Amino acid sequence: MIYTLGYPRVNRLSLSIDASVRHHQKMRTRFVLLISLFLSMSLTTLAQAKGDQPDRYVRVGAVKNSPYVESLDDGLAVDLWEEIGRRAHLDTEMVMMDDLEQALDELHAGSIHAIVGALPAEPDIAEGGILSLPYADQTLGLMSISSTPTPWDLLRPLLDLRILVLFGSLLGIAFLFGMIFWFFERHHDKSHFPDAPGKGVMQGMWFALITITTVGYGDVHIKTPRGRLVASLLLILTIVVQVTLTAALASVLTVANLGLGPTNSVTGLAGQKIGVIGGGPAEEQLERNGAEVKHYPDFDSALQALKKSEISGLAGPFFELRILGNAQPGDEIQFTNLQVMIGQMHFALSPELSRDLSSVIASVRREGVGERIQSQMLARVRNEVSK
Repeated sequence: MIYTLGYPRVNRLSLSIDASVRHHQKMRTRFVLLISLFLSMSLTTLAQAKGDQPDRYVRVGAVKNSPYVESLDDGLAVDLWEEIGRRAHLDTEMVMMDDLEQALDELHAGSIHAIVGALPAEPDIAEGGILSLPYADQTLGLMSISSTPTPWDLLRPLLDLRILVLFGSLLGIAFLFGMIFWFFERHHDKSHFPDAPGKGVMQGMWFALITITTVGYGDVHIKTPRGRLVASLLLILTIVVQVTLTAALASVLTVANLGLGPTNSVTGLAGQKIGVIGGGPAEEQLERNGAEVKHYPDFDSALQALKKSEISGLAGPFFELRILGNAQPGDEIQFTNLQVMIGQMHFALSPELSRDLSSVIASVRREGVGERIQSQMLARVRNEVSK
């Protein structure tokens, strides 16, 4: 009887607990779905709000300077600004300025918010802190025309002043020791060192030369103790002479590259005639390293001088030389990056815009966007020439 009455009660209690558990599970599931839906809608709204953010209007003055600003829609600085504007959500109106002075006046007056061009960090431009972080580096480059060397091109390095001085010194040393050998040996070996000073000194000089050059024919002998002591000193001196002469020859021939091409270092331009356009930092580096600088008003006149071999090369910013040189059809032009920093290019920005764009310009530079644009510009120039 107990079991008959108790069993239904236990069964009803178990069913009640199961129903309660299922109810709580449903409530938790609904709660999780509601939270997920809420978060999804919030994120979507934020993304839309960010995507719908209105672009900021800026008026930008462009100063024409090839290859940085070719036109309002072409040039290294123009393409870089377009990428910076895209990342910073700028609505850019670009206008062409007559010159940099006009652009600076309008920037200070507030008529424009930025200047796009090749602006170096010169004191008159940098005053007031309007220059942005650099967007491109300028390294010194050398442009030359490759040609088949003539016999004179191969012999010319040997006529270098340093080589002539060394050979003159070598002959002087040989003459001095020749006199000493003749003085000590003339009374003991009349056949090799006769009393006549002319013939005797020449024999002594001959012995000194074959000793210095380590040829040692053996046709002349030193017999006296004093003569052999002097010969021993000459043998020791020969080591120094050979090392000095070899180093000088290697240096001069490397610098001149045997007339087969340009040097790879600015120090190798010493004594060479190098053209520049407009001077500036390139001229300062060349003069500091001993080059003979020739000035030209424009690229065409400098190129003509290079073709006529009036100058050994044309120096300037490496990227500019490559753009201008690659636009010349049919010329076997060579370009060498001398790896010497001569400047950096900047934008000019209003104070407010400078604060907002500093991180964007830094990221563009860090990602190598400028280098990619340079490569694309060079490819376009080559394609246009090849058509």
